[in-house]
Amino acid sequence: MRAGRTAHPGRWLLPLLLVALLLRAPAAHADRLWSDTPEPATFSSSSDVYVGEVRGGPGVTLARQLIWEYRRPANDAFEPFSVAGLDNGNVLVASRTNEVLEISPSKRVVWSYTRLTDNPQLVNVYAAERLPNGNTLITDRRADFVIEVTPDKQVVWRYGVNTNSLAPGSLIDPFSATRLPNGNTLITDNRGGNRVIEVRTSDYDPAAPNLGYTAESIVWQYGQAGVQGTSPGLLASPRHAQRLSGGNTLITDSGDQTGTGNRIIEVTSAGQIVWQHGITGETGVDDLRLDRPSSAVRLPNGNTVIVEEDGERMLEVNRAGEVVDWYGGGEPVPEDGAVSKLRSVYRTSSGTTLIADQGNERVIEVGYALTGTVVSHSLSLGLPGVEKTVSAMQVVYDARPGTTVRLEYALDGGEWIDAGGPSAEFESVTATTVRYRLTLESASAAYTPVVRGVYVRYDVAPDDPGPVDPGGPDGGDPGGGDPDSEDPDEEEPDDGELGDDDTDKGTDEGTDGLSQDGGSRPSGPGGSARRPAGPGSGSTTGGTTPGGLQSGEAEEMTRKIAPVLETDVQSLDDTDGLPFGFVRGTLLEATVGGAADRLGSGALSTPLSGRLTGLILLLGAYTFGFITPSGQMFVARLIGSRMLGMRY
Repeated sequence: MRAGRTAHPGRWLLPLLLVALLLRAPAAHADRLWSDTPEPATFSSSSDVYVGEVRGGPGVTLARQLIWEYRRPANDAFEPFSVAGLDNGNVLVASRTNEVLEISPSKRVVWSYTRLTDNPQLVNVYAAERLPNGNTLITDRRADFVIEVTPDKQVVWRYGVNTNSLAPGSLIDPFSATRLPNGNTLITDNRGGNRVIEVRTSDYDPAAPNLGYTAESIVWQYGQAGVQGTSPGLLASPRHAQRLSGGNTLITDSGDQTGTGNRIIEVTSAGQIVWQHGITGETGVDDLRLDRPSSAVRLPNGNTVIVEEDGERMLEVNRAGEVVDWYGGGEPVPEDGAVSKLRSVYRTSSGTTLIADQGNERVIEVGYALTGTVVSHSLSLGLPGVEKTVSAMQVVYDARPGTTVRLEYALDGGEWIDAGGPSAEFESVTATTVRYRLTLESASAAYTPVVRGVYVRYDVAPDDPGPVDPGGPDGGDPGGGDPDSEDPDEEEPDDGELGDDDTDKGTDEGTDGLSQDGGSRPSGPGGSARRPAGPGSGSTTGGTTPGGLQSGEAEEMTRKIAPVLETDVQSLDDTDGLPFGFVRGTLLEATVGGAADRLGSGALSTPLSGRLTGLILLLGAYTFGFITPSGQMFVARLIGSRMLGMRY
C-alpha cells in the first residue's frame, strides 16, 4: 500500500462480495451496441456525397458543387466586388475595373455600364443593385457618389455632391448602397465616414445647390460622421448594410487594417445593438471570430450569411451564433479551387449561393447536391461467423432545414430493405452480417445533413454462447473490425477498418462524442470517434431515438446509448493511482465491461475462467492500494449499487 493512503473500511468485505457475485449462477444474454463512425474506409461505394472530416469530426455530407463560374481571360482584369441574382436568371456584378455587368447563365454579357463606354466619371465601382423599376443603383467608392441609371444608361438620381466631404449631400468613402421599400436610400460610408445613413431620395434636385440635399435629408444614421470606434453608436469601418423587415439594420463593420471592428451587428432604429456575430476588435477564423468581413445578408429563415476578405470563407450562422454552414478557408470539405478575398454574397431562390471571389477574379455559384448515397461494407459487428439477433439500427445525424437521411439495410447479403427513415427496429431478426445504405436528401442546395454515426443494437443469438470478446488491449474490439469475415458480394475489408494510426480514445471519451454543433467527434460507447468500440465495451439503456438528432437532442441520445460503466468512471480521470485508461480499460473491463454489455440486467455472462482472471486482477489492484480513493469508492458503488441495489 502506498504511504499516506488510507484503507477503505470495507476493503476486505467488498472483494468477498465481488467473489460471490462473479461466481454465482447462470449466464444471461444482454444487448450489445456496435457503432460505425463515417470515414472513407467504412464504405464500399458512394455517390454525390463527401466522406471525411466535417466541421471538426468525421461525417458524411452531400457533396458541395461548383455550379457556375464566370471568369475573364487571364490578361483581362476582373475584380468583382458585388454580386446579385436577378429575377430573369442573370447575375449582376460590379467590378472594381469600373464596370457593371449583367451576365446570362451562358456567361454572355447582356448589359453593361462602364467608364470606357458610358461614364468617364467612374473611378472605383464597388457595388450595384437592380431596382424594381429596372434601373440600376451603382456605388463608386473613389468618385464618392451613388447614382441610379436607366437601362438606356441615363443618370436619373445621384447622392454625392463633393468628394471626400461630410457636407450635406456628400460622402467620403461609399462602399455600398441599397434602395429601401419606402423609397429612401441606405448608404454605407466607410473609412472617414464611419456611418450608415438613410437619405431621402426624393430630395434630389439636379438644379438646386448641393443637388437639393440638406442636413434634414439624412433621416436616420448609425455611427458618428468621421469618428471611428466600436462603442455604442460608433462604427469602425462599415462596408455593407441591410434594412431588415422589422425595421432593424444589419451592419457589416469590418475594421479594415485596424481590425477594431470584425463584427456583424443588428441595430434598432433607436441605435441599440440587439444581435452580434464576431468578437469586437478580435481577429480570427473560428466559429466566434471574424477576419475583415466584407458583407452580411440576413436570410428569410433568420440565419445570417457572411463573407470575409482576409478570412477567405463564407459562413452561415443562426440567431444563436452557431455556424450551420462554412465554405472556404478552414473547412476541409473539398472545393473546386481555393477562394480568396470574398467581397459579396447572395443566396438565390433555389438555395445556391453566389459569391464575388475577388482574389481569384471570378464569380462563383456553389451549392450542395440534392441527393446522395453511401453503402457500407459487410459488417460482422465484431463477431465474425457468429449469428446475431439484431434488434435496432439508428443513424445519428445533424439535421438541417429540409434535410433527411433514409436508412436501408441488408442481412446476410440479401435484398435491401427500406427502413422508411433514419432508424429501424426489428423483432427476432437473426443474421451473421449486416450492411446499410444511407440516402441523404435536401430540399435546398443551401443545406446538407451531416451523418455522424450508425449504431446497431444486437446480441449473440440465443442458441450460440458467443465467443470471448475478441477485442484489443482495452477489452473491446477497437475498430469493430473483422478481417476474417468475407462479403459475398465484395472484397473490401470488413467493418470499415479505419487504420492503425489513430489511438483508441474510447476509455477517455465515453459519452462526450455525440455533439450536434459539429464541433466534437461522435464516439461509440467505449470507442473513439475514429475507431468504434467492439461488442465488449458498449451497452444500451434501452432503445434508440427515432429520427435524426435535432438541436438539443444530442445530450438525450448520448444518455441513451452511453454505457453505464463509461458514465460512472469519468471522475477517475484525474486520479493519482494507476493510469486511468489502464484501470478502466484492463482491470474493470476485464471483469465487467467484457463480461456483460449491460449491468443490472441479469447474471453476468462471462465464463468462469474469465471471471476468475478478472477477479484476481481487480482484487490485487484494489486490495494493495493501486486504485485511488475515488476509484475505491467507484468499486464500492459498482458492487453495491449496480449489483446489490445498495448505496455508498
